[in-house]
Amino acid sequence: MSAGPAFSLAGQQLAIGLATSVATLAGGGLALKLGAERRLMVGFGCGAILGVAFVDLLPEAFALGREAWPPTALGAAVVTGFFAYVLIDRLSAAWGRAGRSWAAHLGPASLTAHSLMDGLAIGVAFAVSPPAGVVVAAGVVAHDLVDGANTVTLSFARHLGARSARRWLAADALAPLAGLALSHAVSPTRATAALMLATFAGLFLYIGATELWPRARSGELGVSGAAAAGLGAAAVFLAVRLSGT
Repeated sequence: MSAGPAFSLAGQQLAIGLATSVATLAGGGLALKLGAERRLMVGFGCGAILGVAFVDLLPEAFALGREAWPPTALGAAVVTGFFAYVLIDRLSAAWGRAGRSWAAHLGPASLTAHSLMDGLAIGVAFAVSPPAGVVVAAGVVAHDLVDGANTVTLSFARHLGARSARRWLAADALAPLAGLALSHAVSPTRATAALMLATFAGLFLYIGATELWPRARSGELGVSGAAAAGLGAAAVFLAVRLSGT
């Protein structure tokens, strides 16, 4: 008799995990099909990534860590994430062509790691209570459309090509499912999760501000690129507001 509710709960988590994967693939698929208009996705991705950092990750980090960490500690984690990306980027340039080729994958890899944490968050929330899990999952699904598009955008921005973009999109789509599975074995404390989210915020700030924004405001894109950035930030803000997270 007890297996029924447990199976039902596992089925809910699996369905939500699949929904996050479908949303990611849909967003990335749209970015892949845009063709010549893909350049505008650079602007959209810039705004979306900065929006995720400012509207999603940072507020969540400070909410989770307010009892364990002073604000300066979480701020230090943001700075650490930012300059860790700077250091890796500069070292890869010093290593020549092989290093630059490796560093080109760092942006999509960061997004994929963030998606893994999203899946972990869903699983942990479900362990607390199924309604809490549904609320967290709604937020993840809402912005996974943007995450998929961002994964493809970053891949092309770093000149990785369509094949690599598809591979990273597939990895990003599978990451929430992996995070859900991982949540049954690992459950990070609120303090640890806060530091991780703050560090990711720093990574995303670097990606948005130094890799994508210069392209979005270039003469080639002009006002349309800046408008697309605003639209990307608005999309993330709307997703966070609608999810209630």
